[in-house]
This record gives sequence, structure tokens and C-alpha cells, in this order.
Amino acid sequence: MRFRRAWAVAGAVAVLSVPAAAQAQTNLTSTTTGAYSYNWGDSNIKAADTKADNHSVYAEFTFKCIYEGESIVMRLENHNGAGSSTSAGPYYNCPFVKHRAGVDRLLQTDLLGPWVYPK
Repeated sequence: MRFRRAWAVAGAVAVLSVPAAAQAQTNLTSTTTGAYSYNWGDSNIKAADTKADNHSVYAEFTFKCIYEGESIVMRLENHNGAGSSTSAGPYYNCPFVKHRAGVDRLLQTDLLGPWVYPK
């Protein structure tokens, strides 16, 4: 009887570890002066403002819906000021392809972080 219990526990551990390996990398961050974006899981995104400079920030991201087969580009805006963040997701069956942070600067080129690729 002890052998069966030990085997069942070992089997449960092995089964639980398989889905985690199939998911996207978590907590990938794109940072620029005054903002950052990061993802958790394969379809949640956050845009955060880190500087009191009167500029809005955003996370620009692309995801691919499995059932539609096309890539969709979106922008998550945060107009709430320094120290704030906003998030979106999950987008079911639509994993991220890439994302980056941006600072919206009126009549100037936006400050952009590097693209990060969760998959």
C-alpha cells in the first residue's frame, strides 16, 4: 500500500510541473526613463508610470489569437500620474508576441523601451 501512495504522489508532481514549462516566460520587463511594462503569464500586461514629469505612459503590445491566426497590436494607456499603473488581460487563447513601454511626449518623439518577447 505504501508503494502505491508514493507512486501517486510522484505522478501528481510530474503532472503539475508539465503545464508550467509550456507557459510563456513571466515578469519580462521593458523599461525606459519614466515608465515600464511587464507581462505575467502569457496574456496579462501592465503599464506603470515611474516619474513625476506630467507625461502619460503606455504599454504597446502584440498578441496572436490562436483561433483567428492573425497578430493584433494594442496600446494600454496610463494617464494616472507618477507611481500609478494599469493592467489588462487575460486575453484567452491570445498569447503575447512582444511588448514594450513608452512615454507619450507631446510634439516630441516618444521614449520607448526595448521590445521583449515572452515566447
